[in-house]
Amino acid sequence: MCAQLERVQPLYEQYYALLKNRIMTNEYPPNARLIDTQLAKEFGTSRSPIREALRMLEQEGLLVNNKGILTVYEPTLIDLVELYKVRSGLEYSAVYWATEYQTEEFIVALDDCLKKTKEALNEKDYETVIQLNTKYHDLILYASKNSRLIEMMEKIRSLILLYRNILFLDFDLDYNFIEDHERVCNFIKSKDSKKSAEFMVDHINNDIAYFKKVFNKKNRSELV
Repeated sequence: MCAQLERVQPLYEQYYALLKNRIMTNEYPPNARLIDTQLAKEFGTSRSPIREALRMLEQEGLLVNNKGILTVYEPTLIDLVELYKVRSGLEYSAVYWATEYQTEEFIVALDDCLKKTKEALNEKDYETVIQLNTKYHDLILYASKNSRLIEMMEKIRSLILLYRNILFLDFDLDYNFIEDHERVCNFIKSKDSKKSAEFMVDHINNDIAYFKKVFNKKNRSELV
């Protein structure tokens, strides 16, 4: 079946978004092979926009190129820990400077994001929770007003989102990340830059601990 796309933006960007969504939603599972000729035939287009879309996904780390063979990245606990250690350092700086440069508009947006996240969690609407979780961290990142920091975070954004999706595949409500978010927010409001940054690092370490639980559970199930 040929997928119909509107020509409101470059075709390669549309195919990039479509293929990325398939990876994020596990329609293309880890290690699945993506072949430009097959995709071009499916979408009824030339190989050029498909190749550019695949190149962008490879650049983001969502595809792995092994001697010209493109496969979907397979998440591992080792990669997760390394990625989140990098993220921890970047988000420490982000929330520190967001606290320093905070505005009333920023605080209102954070509060609104937290409120909506709680509502989505109560309704077990995890797709919305993921979006709001991302928005919470983005609000802090852009409030830092540090273009270099923002650029560095953008480079690992897709992999962070991929792992965030994994986190909610089999979410355990015993892990109350909202409390972490609220704690950081409270220190931002009290204008304690050091504490807000330290508790953001604690939050990310809690994420790592939860991911270890998820991966260990997955490994045990595969042995059964």
